[in-house]
Amino acid sequence: MTTGSVAGPPPDERDLDRKDPDVSRPADEELVRLQTLLFPERDHWIDLARRLDEPAVRAAETAAVLPESVRQALTRGPGLATTIAPVVEDAIHTSVRRDPGRLVDAIFPVMGPAIRRSITATLRDMIQSLNNMLDTSVSWRGLMWRLEARRTGKSFAEIVLLHTLVYQVQQVLLIHRGNGLLLQHVVAESLSLSDPSIVSGMLTAIQDFVNDSFNAGREGTLHTMQVGELTVWIEPGPHAYVAAIVRGHAPADLRIALQDAVARIHGEQALLLERFNGDAAPFEACRPLLEACLQSKFSERRQRFMSWPLGVALVLVVALLGTWAFVTIRDARQWDRFLERLRSEPGVVVVAAERRGGQYVLSGLHDPLAADPARLQAEAGYAPGDISSRWEQYYAADPAFVLARAAALLEPPSTTRLECASGVLTFSGSAPRAWIAERIRLALFVPGVQAVRAEKLRPQEVVDAEARAATLEQRRFLFAPDRWTLDESERSAIPAVVADIRALVSAARIAGLDVSIEVTGRTDDTGIGTENARLGARRADTVVTALVAAGLDRQLFSGAVAPPVSEPVPDSSQRALLRSVQFRARLTPIGDPPGRSR
Repeated sequence: MTTGSVAGPPPDERDLDRKDPDVSRPADEELVRLQTLLFPERDHWIDLARRLDEPAVRAAETAAVLPESVRQALTRGPGLATTIAPVVEDAIHTSVRRDPGRLVDAIFPVMGPAIRRSITATLRDMIQSLNNMLDTSVSWRGLMWRLEARRTGKSFAEIVLLHTLVYQVQQVLLIHRGNGLLLQHVVAESLSLSDPSIVSGMLTAIQDFVNDSFNAGREGTLHTMQVGELTVWIEPGPHAYVAAIVRGHAPADLRIALQDAVARIHGEQALLLERFNGDAAPFEACRPLLEACLQSKFSERRQRFMSWPLGVALVLVVALLGTWAFVTIRDARQWDRFLERLRSEPGVVVVAAERRGGQYVLSGLHDPLAADPARLQAEAGYAPGDISSRWEQYYAADPAFVLARAAALLEPPSTTRLECASGVLTFSGSAPRAWIAERIRLALFVPGVQAVRAEKLRPQEVVDAEARAATLEQRRFLFAPDRWTLDESERSAIPAVVADIRALVSAARIAGLDVSIEVTGRTDDTGIGTENARLGARRADTVVTALVAAGLDRQLFSGAVAPPVSEPVPDSSQRALLRSVQFRARLTPIGDPPGRSR
């Protein structure tokens, strides 16, 4: 028997499970084994049939892939949204008709702010338009109204409306009663509304809210609503109602005009209102009926021109007011500039500044080192009697003032530098010991000084002794090759060296220091090392002997030999400098061990 794939549908499962009473049980097992060999995908076909026949299985599989399918459909274009939009709209419409209270509860938090925003925008645009129109009025009545506007804080347009307006219908809206959609809208000239559909939606929501709250049913209608200085008149009809936004006190005739407009609209547009499907374009024909409701009335007052005496008096008053305003503003600016100058001046603190009894009164604090307030007052253009000032003396902590006070009290020498930062007075440089011992303590009594630092301040006597030592160390005696005796030119320098050493000893004694001088003999790069060492020692001894012979104490000196030069020196001038004797002065405090030097 040859095995292979078998074309055609699988056998019916019911046929496979049907039992033949004439066939024995072993035959049935053989038949099942044969079916498994002929149809290896038998279980797969059975599972597929179950998935197709059972709705619950299909629903579960569809729910698993539906979100991803919707997401991909939305990314490919607006086809899915266009398809399901009518279904969603019908569902919302059905829900609103079945239970409008749920929609009222949902939009209730935004009804009040939306209504206030819409009406506020309308009033603002109307007042701005009237203000631009009446801004150039120069009549006597207009002048009085402007003064009233300045006194009360209201705009000129609001004052004009208060005096002349009886009432005005600013807007009229035609709203479908069933779904609250705006059908048509008209507005008075010089007025504008940002979005009339918001007003219509809010009116409908308020109507539903009132009906639900008082169980008035569909026949109940809110006829009047007060919003600040505006009144909303509502006239209902079977399928639509007219809402008029009125400013002022409208007569009862306006209600009749609204009722007539509602009746005529329902008579002419009954079929369109009954079958309204959201398209408001056909209701453009209702505009003339709504515009007829835009009524207004202003009070009529005769305009009288002012007489020439009154005009002259008015001109004089205006001139005097202008002069007074100019002088007042000029004086105020001059005073502000003067106060700003005082406040910016270091060491000057303005505590109080006011105008009392026609005179400026000024008080504050003044550092003696700061600029003179009287001079600043004169520079600002004020006479001595224009300002009554009282200044109390105090010491400012400004670093410049602290340094000036410290310099005046301590009188530091020219070699001493003073610095001040954050209340710390720092000394550097040099000064005599007596000055340091006396004045450093006084520095803490300088106003504004909180701490003193003198680590960088050195006694002048020590500095002088170190300068003498440096002068001596610049001296050098030169020798001829292989010679340790001084020639006449070098011997002539002995008196000058003696004078330097005596000056060094005197300066060191004043500074409280001991002096020891090391005399070092040097040789050039020629010769043998041991011979060079003996030659260098002889040269040093020659110089010391000459200095002692000139009157100096031998105990001041100690001899030394410089180490031999390890590398050849080709330059003859440098080699000549190597054949020399040099000095090194050591300064140590009196009483210190000999090895310690300053």
